[in-house]
Amino acid sequence: MKKFYYILFLLIPTLAFVGCTDENFYEDSSSESPMGKLSYDISLDEHLDSRAISDGKKVNQLKVGIFQGNIHIATQTFTRNGEGKFSVNNITLLKDLEYRIVFWAEAKNNGIYQLDEETFKLTIDYSQYQDLSLAETELFEAFYAIDSVCLNNDNNTKSIELTRPFGQLNIAAKEEDVFEKVKSASFTIDKVYTGFDLLTGNPVSESSEQTFSFEYSTQDVTDKQSIEIGEDRYYYVASAYLLTP
Repeated sequence: MKKFYYILFLLIPTLAFVGCTDENFYEDSSSESPMGKLSYDISLDEHLDSRAISDGKKVNQLKVGIFQGNIHIATQTFTRNGEGKFSVNNITLLKDLEYRIVFWAEAKNNGIYQLDEETFKLTIDYSQYQDLSLAETELFEAFYAIDSVCLNNDNNTKSIELTRPFGQLNIAAKEEDVFEKVKSASFTIDKVYTGFDLLTGNPVSESSEQTFSFEYSTQDVTDKQSIEIGEDRYYYVASAYLLTP
């Protein structure tokens, strides 16, 4: 019994330095570097379902926020490479500390989303949905994710899939010649959230009434994007992304 307690006493302080902590300090008793590199393999959940209009290909900018608890450490920006993928490589972090990594991917200069890069709170300006063509709504696609990490090695790689915080509302007509009969469309929704905290995944605004209006372009008339439901085919006349976290 004396030997058992003696061994246990030695193990306790050893284990105390193995786990991660959210305290902002690092105590190094070896010659190893206290820093580690973190890289991500990024994928986008580009297909909502068979009734979605867009495929997410217009999304070309990724913001990555690094937090320790609720404290903002840094924000880095990445763009899609020649293969159409986001490469997030060699983020340098202290080992044995807990971090939260927040991802926000969008089409650059889309005009509808304003991201505070220190808090990662998002504001959505739905007034941009005025006199749009259907083709332009693809610029309003966006994706996000949040991850928790604690580095134990010099080089670390993780995989993560970004998803939409939106529901896509589509309005379609059965007549194939709809664009010959109708040149514009609009609709109003009583309650729509206009703010989103990416760090918590919660809305940060009161819901309000929003109006969406569309003026059809030559591309809309030419493409005539459609969806088959049962034995019938319907042609999209309006589409909007609504915050549904």
